[in-house]
Amino acid sequence: MKKIVLRVSAVLFLSFQLSVSFAQAPQKMSYQAVVRNASNALVTSSPVGMQISILQGSATGTAVYVETQSAFTNVNGLVTIEIGNGMPVSGTFAAIDWSAGPYFIMTETDPSGGTSYTISGTTQLMSVPYALYAATSGNGAGPAGATGATGPTGANGADGINGTNGINGANGIDGINGTNGVNGTNGTNGIDGINGINGIDGTNGTNGVDGINGTNGIDGTNGTNGIDGINGTNGIDGATGATGATGATGTAGSPGTMGMPGMPGAPGANGAAGATGATGATGVTGATGTAGSPGTMGMPGMPGTPGANGAAGATGATGSTGATGSIGATGTAGADGILPAGSAAGNTAYWNGTDWVTNSSNIYNNGGNIGIGTVTPAYKLDISDPGSIFVREKSLGSNSFASFILGNPERDFMLTNNASDDLLSFYYNGANRLQFSLTNQWFNSGNVGIGTSAPNAALQFGNVQGNRRLVLWEDGNNDHEYYGFGMNNNALRYQVSSPVQSHVFYAAINATSSLELMRIRGDGNVGIGTSAPSAKLEVAGKTKINGQLEITTTTGAVLLPRLTTTERTALTAVPGMMIYNSSTGKFQGYATALGAEALDQSMTTPNTQLNATMIGQSFIAGATGELSKIDVTVSAFTAAGSCTINVYAGTIPGGTLLGSLAGTISSAGIKSFVLTGINVTAGNTYTFMISHTANCAWSMDNTNSYPSGAENSGMPNLTWDLWFKTYVKPTVNSWVDFH
Repeated sequence: MKKIVLRVSAVLFLSFQLSVSFAQAPQKMSYQAVVRNASNALVTSSPVGMQISILQGSATGTAVYVETQSAFTNVNGLVTIEIGNGMPVSGTFAAIDWSAGPYFIMTETDPSGGTSYTISGTTQLMSVPYALYAATSGNGAGPAGATGATGPTGANGADGINGTNGINGANGIDGINGTNGVNGTNGTNGIDGINGINGIDGTNGTNGVDGINGTNGIDGTNGTNGIDGINGTNGIDGATGATGATGATGTAGSPGTMGMPGMPGAPGANGAAGATGATGATGVTGATGTAGSPGTMGMPGMPGTPGANGAAGATGATGSTGATGSIGATGTAGADGILPAGSAAGNTAYWNGTDWVTNSSNIYNNGGNIGIGTVTPAYKLDISDPGSIFVREKSLGSNSFASFILGNPERDFMLTNNASDDLLSFYYNGANRLQFSLTNQWFNSGNVGIGTSAPNAALQFGNVQGNRRLVLWEDGNNDHEYYGFGMNNNALRYQVSSPVQSHVFYAAINATSSLELMRIRGDGNVGIGTSAPSAKLEVAGKTKINGQLEITTTTGAVLLPRLTTTERTALTAVPGMMIYNSSTGKFQGYATALGAEALDQSMTTPNTQLNATMIGQSFIAGATGELSKIDVTVSAFTAAGSCTINVYAGTIPGGTLLGSLAGTISSAGIKSFVLTGINVTAGNTYTFMISHTANCAWSMDNTNSYPSGAENSGMPNLTWDLWFKTYVKPTVNSWVDFH
């Protein structure tokens, strides 16, 4: 996640308005921020995703509470939320021990409305949020706090976006009004940074610990709202973090391999023979001049030019005139140089077995680049030849290969091809690192094909079925003892080497660990939530089947959990659970059943009677269960007749008929209607109506002694009530025996 130092003008402006009621200490705080995107533009009228963390101790401390919120910015890019009212991720807001501060608030924001938080900032919570601690500290209100001194007026910053006023904290029990607290210190209003936290509503003068209303400063006049906070001159940017320690110096690279020695230069030409000495003076023949010293050997390299003739010997002293001597023999001419001149600059000589030859069709050396087949080499070695470059065999260990070698063949890179097969191999440090069968690998627009000449994916195998198509690990050179994949009988084959090995599926937890999701062992056992399944399917945890579970075995059975009564009672039971109770030796299920019949509603204090051919009463059920019986009283009777009772949900007209029962009335007294299949819910209104042909009167009360319902005979006497009793078999959940 990108960490950004919060700056009002750059990324995220925090107008940190905290609203805390000291009377009841609601477990939430108001929070405002101006959101800008990576281009420093306001994010207006848009959804933003936020994660808020309360950090304990320092700006990098432990997160004691984390929640997420989804909110909308307004036309000014301002977003307003209530911390403590979001979706908790960890911790509970109400459990924060505000006395164990300091606390810091870290916000992480996704300007696109999601959960990819790219903007982050942290700031310290100051005094007011700790009023939440006051809700649980001590034994109620303490003595009134002293009126805080008026804080220095903060310098007026440039008008920023006006933060919305924080919710004024609820006024505590009015105390002695504490001399108005000199406007409640107005939260020091110092620099009003980040709307001065709205002066934290002047901290309500610390609200005098709810005593004397903390001077409440006449609501602190809201500090004149600090001229709308002046946005606190944006707050001083946090100091730049210390420079990280310099990383350790990397190890020096290994020395480059030494270049091949240059070719020896051709031998220099022999120096020319010395000149013949001058003829001696007439008379005694002068001594023959000494031969010139041989020329020095030319430097290795290109053939040297013919050596210069040796210097003439010094003229002998003139002898006395005498007889003319005979002419001395002429000295032999010096030999020509070894190499002839080339036909063009850069020609390189070669020996054809008889002579040195220089022309423009051989290796060309222009003093910096070498060309073969070209007199204009553009690179250190420039080969221009319509023919092929053939690499001869090179021995490596016990094998011979056609090789192209860079550096030492036992250490560095070598590309080889064995003349006895179609393998192209890449060696490094003497080991075969990569090998291709030249008849089965192809490349197609960046795709690699193995066994296909037209691969249509980054890596594609030929359409050949086989148990062993991709091997990751091999325990034996066969189609079974390996880890990998195959394609056989139109099925994708996942292979492990033996029955004690497993196929395992993982999901990352973080950068250092993963969670095992499912394991398929080589013996066919499948485990979900367990790494050691002991059955064909073993699930550790809750299992849900949305559909039919069919077991067709004729040689096995369903084995229910076997629990003692104590273990069963410790379960969080829900209807539908089934167990075998090993304490009682019975199969049991947790089911919804009806309890014992009990009186639910009644009016049994009549003071009058009513003659009617249809009589009824509305009532509110007090229990949930089956309405099992309704009693009414016939106060006077002259002749028998038939009757029918109908029970409705709601009142009539408009109620829904739940059930009916026919009967007869043949005497005065209590008439009981025993019902089945009519369910009622506590708190809901129901009505029963009795139509009859008997000549009788019904016991009534005209003082509204049952205020939760009324007699319903069609007459306007809605304050009357019929003498009645309703009985309900309440619905209860319990463990029941199957046998």
